[in-house]
Formats: sequence, C-alpha cells, structure tokens
Amino acid sequence: MKLFYSRTSPYSRKVRLVIHEKGLMQAVTCVACNPFENAPDLEANNPLGKVPTLILEDGTPLYDSPVICEYLDTLTADRLLPASGMAR
Repeated sequence: MKLFYSRTSPYSRKVRLVIHEKGLMQAVTCVACNPFENAPDLEANNPLGKVPTLILEDGTPLYDSPVICEYLDTLTADRLLPASGMAR
C-alpha cells in the first residue's frame, strides 16, 4: 500500500499514527507530498487532491482520514477502535 501524506497535516499524522500503532510500517510506503503544489501522483489517485490518500494493493484509493483509519484497523486482530457502544 502507498500513503500520500503531508508533514503538516494533522489528518495525515493521525493515519501515520495508526500505521505505527498497528505495526504496519512494512506494509505501507509513505510518500510525503504537498497537495498545494504540483503532485501528479496524488491527483491521479484522488480527484480531490487532498491528503491523506491511501492506495490499496489493487489500486483502489481511500481518502478521508476516518475511512483510512477504519480500514487500517481491520488489517490486524488487535483493534484500536471499539466496534460499538459507549466505548466507541
């Protein structure tokens, strides 16, 4: 998987933190970019041109940090996010 992120984005930081906490550093290649400058790889995968954007192995793009974090949380048995109820 490939993550397009910005070093100054708090949303990107949240996704990178989930990657770290889930132990997925080897599974995700992080690519720093500036969405306000020319970022053709980002724009080709995310029509909004926003970070963070996660590209899955099959080429499917995920964007919006809550969506990305939910997906990453399903990749290992230990969940960071409770499934439901007050704990959620």
